[in-house]
Amino acid sequence: VTAEKIDRLLAQSSGLAQEFGVSQDVVRYLARRRGEDAFAVLQTMEKTGDALENMWNAEARFSLNHEMCFNLVDFYWRRSPLFLFHADHGARYLRSLAGIFASRLGWSDSQKQEQISHLEAQIAHETRSLR
Repeated sequence: VTAEKIDRLLAQSSGLAQEFGVSQDVVRYLARRRGEDAFAVLQTMEKTGDALENMWNAEARFSLNHEMCFNLVDFYWRRSPLFLFHADHGARYLRSLAGIFASRLGWSDSQKQEQISHLEAQIAHETRSLR
């Protein structure tokens, strides 16, 4: 993706925000982060509820469908900036994201809980020196 293509997307952010029913900030963020793939993420975003949660859920669906992402730690550490984006390291979105992963990957309740526990342990490990 070239800088010119991203600039074009950013210039269209108002129209894209209206078209997809999201804020211009969400469109700008996704354009900078995903380039032309922002369209694929925007198409799967829900239009009601918490805008950031909807954006992260759409990012998860994109990662599952296009980036061979198969677990929550991979999503939080490699596929998204969630760990660094929020003071709580994205914990507020964990249950929703785990549900998306479980549904797409056919996880049982125990597998889903194992994934959540593994991510929580990783966050605790990474933030231990910050306390």
